Amino acid sequence: MGNGDGHCGSFYATRWNAKTESKNYPAFTNAIQLLEHSQSIGAGGIQVVVGGWTQDFAKKVRDSREKLGLYLEGSIGLPKVSADVATFEKKCLPPKKQVSRFSVQFV
Repeated sequence: MGNGDGHCGSFYATRWNAKTESKNYPAFTNAIQLLEHSQSIGAGGIQVVVGGWTQDFAKKVRDSREKLGLYLEGSIGLPKVSADVATFEKKCLPPKKQVSRFSVQFV
């Protein structure tokens, strides 16, 4: 298990979905890859945006997180207008059941 210190996916902004090929610093395309990388460098967990996850992907993330012994703090933005509340709730349900900590960011 990591040392308890975690890091945010935004720390890796240049590697997240990067279009440039790199043998030493390959792009991350999902939270599972970020979890695996975090475990390899001794981090305790990650914070990552969870919006748009399917139930199936959320379960895969949970399984990876548990296997690696890391925490995952999920973040999602608030709806900007009341008409977006239902969509917001749907985005929250799959990841909320699968992450260690779930937070809503005010943006």
